[in-house]
Amino acid sequence: MSKSILIIGSTSFIGSNLALNLKKNGYLVHGITTNSNRKSIKKKRLLLLKKNRIKIFTRNLLNNESFLKIKKYQIVINAIGWTEDYNNLKFDINLTKKNYKVFYKNLENYFKLNSPELFIEIGSSAEYGKSNKKFSENSKCNPDSKYGILKNNNSNFLKKLSKKITFSIVVLRIFSIFGQLDKEDKLVELIKNKEKILINKPKLKQDFISINYLNNIVLKLLKKVKIRKFEIYNCSSGKGITPLNIIN
Repeated sequence: MSKSILIIGSTSFIGSNLALNLKKNGYLVHGITTNSNRKSIKKKRLLLLKKNRIKIFTRNLLNNESFLKIKKYQIVINAIGWTEDYNNLKFDINLTKKNYKVFYKNLENYFKLNSPELFIEIGSSAEYGKSNKKFSENSKCNPDSKYGILKNNNSNFLKKLSKKITFSIVVLRIFSIFGQLDKEDKLVELIKNKEKILINKPKLKQDFISINYLNNIVLKLLKKVKIRKFEIYNCSSGKGITPLNIIN
């Protein structure tokens, strides 16, 4: 019998791709979306998920009662963002911190009643901050962006939580990622669509991976026989590439 998987943030770029790929590979996949999906790209993702017969629940995960109504799943993947406007001057990092605190507290209460076999958190390379050296999973985290600070706070909470639970927690720290169902204003999408763009730092190297590469990492992780209580994996190519390289 196929394992059951719950993807929190199933209409996000990463969440929707994971849901579709896991369903394709025979897993029983359900998803949660936390909003009404008014944005066109999220509507497109939601329609595609439903077309592939992936059941989607709309839940306010800051509401404790709503979270507790969710049944038990063998695998839970958290792909929610809540930080897409972090570069906006009006972005309220303290409010987002509070929201995450409530969310993870509700999640912890859910796990007390419905303990999974594995919880996967979608983290970010921004947790490390900037460096000229290659990062490893043991690299010290010095986040220098609001996004990195928030994501690293989440990882630290989960590390503490891992000492109190019986299942495994894995944080996947994603570097720059591209692929189908991404937002149209992302760099790779703009280049693909031959849009006119202004690149401030054309020679700045970034580590890009495709969403298909991440899909394969998650599939291998689900088939792994033994996972420690808390693990971190960097999801990267290990090679930097500039916007100019991509265009060429």
